[in-house]
Amino acid sequence: MTALANVLAFWRRDEYSIELESGMDEVSLALVADAWSRTYRSSAKTTASTPGAGETRDKIRIIPDRTNASRPGVRRVSIFPGLPPAEALDHTLDAIAARYGERTTNMVAMQLEYRRH
Repeated sequence: MTALANVLAFWRRDEYSIELESGMDEVSLALVADAWSRTYRSSAKTTASTPGAGETRDKIRIIPDRTNASRPGVRRVSIFPGLPPAEALDHTLDAIAARYGERTTNMVAMQLEYRRH
């Protein structure tokens, strides 16, 4: 029911921006972007100041979705650099709970087959 309600609330879609940085942890990036996108209320896009690919900590090249990070109405989210990926996901789920509520957060965690702290 939560997924259906979130899909039907099409007028309340949020877009989030994750700034690509050289040396960032690609697992944290994937988990954070995926979690926000699984809410059915938002999407997460990568952004950078230049259109070229950037390299992650493990030398994976990522091409940004957008090159203009300062678009109006787009909120920036963190991948919580310096934290292990599971902790970054915990913090992201906390942020999702604050924004959309526990039901949406529990739905996201269930889709990821992840047990929250």
